[in-house]
Amino acid sequence: MPEEWPPNNDLTTLVPRGLLRRIKAHFDEGVEEAVKKYRFHAEDEDALTGALAQALSTPEHIVSVLGGSRYSFAVESYKILGKGPGTPEKRMGADGIFQVSVREGDKQIFEKGLPFQAKRKDRYRPGEVLGQAKDLFRTAETGVILRYGPDGYDAADVRHLLHHDALVPFPTPPGFSALGTVLGDWFLQCHIGRVGLSFDKDEPDPNDLSKRGTWVISTRIRKTKTDQPNGPLA
Repeated sequence: MPEEWPPNNDLTTLVPRGLLRRIKAHFDEGVEEAVKKYRFHAEDEDALTGALAQALSTPEHIVSVLGGSRYSFAVESYKILGKGPGTPEKRMGADGIFQVSVREGDKQIFEKGLPFQAKRKDRYRPGEVLGQAKDLFRTAETGVILRYGPDGYDAADVRHLLHHDALVPFPTPPGFSALGTVLGDWFLQCHIGRVGLSFDKDEPDPNDLSKRGTWVISTRIRKTKTDQPNGPLA
């Protein structure tokens, strides 16, 4: 990320409302498409994650002209390797990441990522997810637990799973909310996710430097500070 970008830039202050509505509509349409095709991938969570990524990801930037200015946005979603010992998912708690980037003209003005751990609703076990939520927050300082189901997909902010007695209220509600709301509202309004967080396609696997590609989230996650304003993880 360019150094001049403030780390807490809010996308709502950078672009017209019309563009925010367009991006939100893209998230809503992508999630709806993935849910409609749930039965084709229902037996495998990785397949569900891949299908959701395909429905959401844009092969190139989508252009909108608003107020005489040319804006464009792109959405990407990646599956993070999780099978085998010592894989990125095991270390970081994330098995995927959502990303959004925005350009004004030819200049990129915003980039943000949101890592997630996904489960089928009928396989969701709070005790199992708690450890993964801790890893997500420890490595990325943000994240959601995503659940797949034939009647819809939803997600919960990991902070609510870890900090039930936080003195400072979080900007997101507790519990699970519709994934379209999580991505189209919370994510774009900077209530969740992290500015500058992205999937590093060229980063080698630290356990095998000869392997590159879909292995890890950017090293910026692994090097992030661990002292949290809300105290130690519960």
